[in-house]
Amino acid sequence: MATSTGYYEIYKSGYEWRWRFKSNNHEIIASGESYWNKADCLNAIALVKGSKDAPVYER
Repeated sequence: MATSTGYYEIYKSGYEWRWRFKSNNHEIIASGESYWNKADCLNAIALVKGSKDAPVYER
């Protein structure tokens, strides 16, 4: 299940779908908001995966 960089996990919380990214030691690194549709939850993961080259700004 896990890879060298961690893994995404989707799950239902009540009636809504949520996602979280876990490290290989199963610690939660990041999580997202809730979605009514599983497809929207999976789309959010795809957006996060696709943003690896996005700039990081310090405030």
